[in-house]
Parts: sequence; structure tokens; C-alpha cells
Amino acid sequence: MKHSNNARRAYSHHAFFTDARGAIVLIFALLLVPLVIICGMASDVVRINALKRHVQFGVDMAALAAARDYDSIAIDADATDLLAAASASFIDNMEGRNGDISCQGLSFSADLSNSIVTVEGRCTVPAFLNGGFTGQSSYEISASATAQGPVSRIDLALVVDVSGSMTAGGSTKLDDLKTAANTLVTTLITAETGTRMRISLVPYATGVNAGVYGNPATGRADTNDDEGDGLDRMCVFERVASELYTDAPPAAGAYMVPIGGTFQCPIADNPVLPLSSSVTDLETAINGLDPHIGGAGTAGQVGVAWGWYTISPNWRTFWPAGTKPLPSGATSSRRVMVIMSDGDFNMQLSSPPLVDSSAEQAVKLCDAAKDEGVEIFTVGLDFASLGSTAAADAAEDMMEDCSTDPATHAFLASNGAELLEAYQEIAARFSGTSLVN
Repeated sequence: MKHSNNARRAYSHHAFFTDARGAIVLIFALLLVPLVIICGMASDVVRINALKRHVQFGVDMAALAAARDYDSIAIDADATDLLAAASASFIDNMEGRNGDISCQGLSFSADLSNSIVTVEGRCTVPAFLNGGFTGQSSYEISASATAQGPVSRIDLALVVDVSGSMTAGGSTKLDDLKTAANTLVTTLITAETGTRMRISLVPYATGVNAGVYGNPATGRADTNDDEGDGLDRMCVFERVASELYTDAPPAAGAYMVPIGGTFQCPIADNPVLPLSSSVTDLETAINGLDPHIGGAGTAGQVGVAWGWYTISPNWRTFWPAGTKPLPSGATSSRRVMVIMSDGDFNMQLSSPPLVDSSAEQAVKLCDAAKDEGVEIFTVGLDFASLGSTAAADAAEDMMEDCSTDPATHAFLASNGAELLEAYQEIAARFSGTSLVN
């Protein structure tokens, strides 16, 4: 009997230590709390990472919305208008992302002079255990984004060469110019930009045809046609000496000097077109460009001068309503000239000839315009056709000297494809909205 009891006791101890079921229950009980904590923390990490992406996306879209709004607000609007656009976008993008996300109002700043906006958003999400073992009841996530939009207002003058060399010998340079210029126009003027992007067209050859604007520029009656060449073809010399390198508006003692007859004047298809936001009008003018055959040279300096006049605040009283240049100091605005030539400027029009050559006049006009805040791009086309290295170098030097910065604003194209690429690159400087790193 005693032997039997000992055997039973031995079996009981052995069963206790070898029965795994009890051990598993004990281990599970011991691990349950940390497992719950770990799972909760893992859930929070997932939720936080998702929230970070959502908040970052929301502020990115908000910054872009505000930057794009530079195209639709009044020129004198303040940052309040942009904040409203950013806030509306942020709310739209954050709604429905996670039901338990709570977001504060956006922090917002704007550099109106450079079309740059910075947006910061802050949102909170409850912790999985809501305080529980970690003591963390919620998490706050912040994200920021900076975006730069198009400058709200741009006046751009396209100064283009229509001299006979553009088609001489069967050259397609004039057709290539039309393609490139039309591409720039349709890239920059869109339904979104409206009247905030305006472009003028100033063709030149042996002179500039000021068209219906020639008479008032020379101080004559609008119906004057002393030359007998039609009221749509009124061409001018350089300014009188005291105003030669200024953008002073036409007035007594500062009028242009008309060119007599038709010899020096580009044909009637090439008049100056003042600032316009109509793609149709600009394309019609560009597609209608014809070469000036038989001219004695290229008076590109007059083209530069009239390009400047079309965007100069000092000429606001001269141009008709809807084409008046932006006023001086307009908020978030730029004035730009794009000067294109396939050769050297080599024709002076004033009599007796001025001391400065045609090319020297052009550079001095460019310098004066740049001093007044005009940004100048130059595009030289097929300078190799000038026939000598010296002539090509002189033309290149003139174009570089005219540009705002030879490294970034002066382009040389040897053919139509490169001309198009140059105009596309210029257009890209003034279009689009992007996030700033």
C-alpha cells in the first residue's frame, strides 16, 4: 500500500511537469500584455505613416492651389486670397482620408513679389490604445510644402527679323520662325492665364512698320498719308538724339521721325501688333509675316526700340485700351523682350548718320531697357550664313551684349529645330507651377 502511494505521488509530479498545456497557458498569460502593447504600437506606426503621407499630399496640393491662384487674383490682391485657395484644397483632400483625423487650420506665408507660397499643415490622430499602457493618447503630424507659381502678370515683346535673308536662296528660316513663335504663344497664353499673359509682335527689316500707330508716334493726324503708301504702313526713323536711348513717350520735341516713301518700310503684312492675349490675333499676325525683299540692310535697333515701347509703362498713354503695358511697380509682374535675328544689325536710318552704328545703338537700347527692369532674351539664327567668321562673331557678340545674361538668356540656333528648342526653353521659364524643394 505504501509502495502504491509513492508510485501515485511520483506519477502526479511527472504529469505536472510534462503536461505542456499548463505551460502554454502560463506563457500566453505572461506575454499577453506586451503583445497587446506591441500590436497597438505597430498599429499606431502604420496609422502615423499613412497620416504623414496624407498630410504631405494635402499640403502639397494646397501649396500648388495657392500658387496657381496667382493667375486668377487681382494684381493688387494680398495673401488672404491665396490662403483661401490653399485652405479649400487642403480640406477637400483631407476629408474622408481617415475618420478620426483632426486637422488644424493651415499656417501660410506668401512671397508675393516672387509668386512663392509656403504652407504648413498639422493634424492629429488618436493612439490605438488611447493612452493605455503607453500614456500616448494621440499623435500630431506636421508637413510643409513650398510652391512657386507663374508670375501673375507678364508683358512680353517678340521682336522678329523679317529681312530678305530669312527666305533668300530658298531658306525656310521665316517658316521656322513662325513655327517657333506660334509655339511660344500657345505655351504661354492659355485659358488659365487669361489676360495676365500678353505678347506683342514687332517685325523689323530695313525699318519697323508702326502701322496705324505710326502717325500718332510722329505727331501727325491719324488719317495722314503723305507717303501715299496706305494708312497701315507708316514707318519711322530712330528717335531724335536726345531721346534715342530712352523710352520717353511721343510728345512735342520727342516724336519719331517718319520715313518718306515705301523703300525703307517693311511691307504692309508686317505691322507692329501691340500687347494682346488673343492667341488667334497673334497667330494671324505671325502667320502673315512676309520677308522684306530688296532692303538695303537690317535696322534691328529700331525693332529693339519698338519692342521696348510696347511693354514700357511710360507708353501707357499711347497704346489703346487693352494693350496698355503694365504700370511701373506692378505687383508680381515681369516685362520681357525676346529679340531674334539671323544676322548683324547694319543699317542706320537717321540722316546724317549717327555716331553709333546700328549694332551699337541696339546694345545701348538693350542696356537702357535692362536698367528699367526689362528681361531680355536673344536668339541668333544661322549666323554661319553671314559668310565670314568675323561677321558671325560680331553678330553673336551683339546678341550676347543685348541679353540679360549671356549664359542663360542668349541662344544660338543653326537650324529650325534648334530655333524651336530655344523658344520652347524661353517659354518654359514663364509657364507652369511647381513645388520648390
